[in-house]
Amino acid sequence: MHEGRTVLSQFDIAIDELLEYERQFLSINSFQKNCDLSFIKRDKLRSLYKLINLICIDSTQYMRNPNSVLEYLNSLFIITFRQIQYADLNQLYALKYSELLASEVK
Repeated sequence: MHEGRTVLSQFDIAIDELLEYERQFLSINSFQKNCDLSFIKRDKLRSLYKLINLICIDSTQYMRNPNSVLEYLNSLFIITFRQIQYADLNQLYALKYSELLASEVK
């Protein structure tokens, strides 16, 4: 902390920034090859989202209905929601991301 604000290193990312990327990632067709990730400004972070995109694409073969991402989002919600109980993980991010996923799952 520095004068009442968090000082981030080049490798840190603010929760609000990450949640905005997550919100946009969920709003595009992230289960399609070559989805547009240009909204992610950090190169290293964009490469991680490319990996997540590959995981999303690969996961469809294990879904009961490969044309619906609801099963994937439900699983992601459960995993993320369970992270809230662990103090050494970013509990605030897990809570906010769980809320975002819950709004998508409707």
